[in-house]
Amino acid sequence: TMKSVRRYTPSLEGPGTWDAVSASLSSERKALSVAALTHVDGRDFFYAAGGRLSSNAFVNTVERHEPTASGEGEWTAVASMQYVRSSFGLAALTHASDGRQYLYAIGGWDGSSFLDSVERYDPSDLPSGGSWQTVARLPQKTMNHAVATLVHEDGKHYLYVAGGGVFSSYFKNVFRYEPTANEGLGDWTTVASLPVARRYLSLAALTVLD
Repeated sequence: TMKSVRRYTPSLEGPGTWDAVSASLSSERKALSVAALTHVDGRDFFYAAGGRLSSNAFVNTVERHEPTASGEGEWTAVASMQYVRSSFGLAALTHASDGRQYLYAIGGWDGSSFLDSVERYDPSDLPSGGSWQTVARLPQKTMNHAVATLVHEDGKHYLYVAGGGVFSSYFKNVFRYEPTANEGLGDWTTVASLPVARRYLSLAALTVLD
């Protein structure tokens, strides 16, 4: 279990480099989730949420990292999630209704139960650390799943959750989240399944130029 952070600097002329960042998380964590979020003022922040401490305690705490010109930055505690969770999904999603980005924490495990709960983080009230709101639940409980944001041809942004599992089961289900439905609580739709059930997987969106 670690709390150190490293930054990757890419290079088209070589393999790039990984450098230690002096600003570490406030505590050692494992099975946490991280995501980047763009605030309304255009600044980009990293968020680290949930997971388990070195004592194996499950947490709902969230920290925000703002990089500085030197690249070091610092971590600041913000509003905690409503639920403790580890091995969950965390992703930023842009809402078509206001053009702002929100952070979503999805599913996971709290040490005794598998989760289908989903909560959305609104960073707009920065002095108080933002706020979390419970939104539409996943159609199934899952952990060790993958989450990604995809922009459709209509310009709208959607969240996708793929795979995962509970106990010894592996899932191949894929769900799509539309944030403006259900009076702003969003709605999940089942879409085409993965060809093979997967757990501990990764998921990413890529724009292909014609």
